[in-house]
Amino acid sequence: MGYKHLTREQRYTIEALLQTPMSLREIGDVIGVSTGTVTREIHRNCDMRGYHRYRWQLAQKKYERRMKARRHYQKFTDEKKRFGDFEIDTIIGKNHKSAIMTTNDRCTHLVLIRGLAGKEATQLASTAIEAHTTPGSVAQTRTRTG
Repeated sequence: MGYKHLTREQRYTIEALLQTPMSLREIGDVIGVSTGTVTREIHRNCDMRGYHRYRWQLAQKKYERRMKARRHYQKFTDEKKRFGDFEIDTIIGKNHKSAIMTTNDRCTHLVLIRGLAGKEATQLASTAIEAHTTPGSVAQTRTRTG
């Protein structure tokens, strides 16, 4: 199933239904999305000032701002003409006991692979920084996939 962005009407409905005794699961059923989507939407787009209230107008503005920034960023990385624009991904091993980090240059398809001591975000970040800040590194941008 493909990912779809919430519409302005779905955001309005979330705000309205949060004023009722409905659960997040029931709200998701009403607007046709999963409970996780509703939870992420509320967490990502609530008003961080005051009462941390979800307001659909603010959520829509935050969404539009993210989309504008993404389009601006993609203008540079989608061309795949510049060496040093890397996609970073992780591969988790059997039984979640090990992990590796892969970085793929979007232009040349050069791949760097590094083992990770742990699966935590801090471990991934430090390994990525180390891999791309060593002498001779040519990293321009990094894109986290998946």
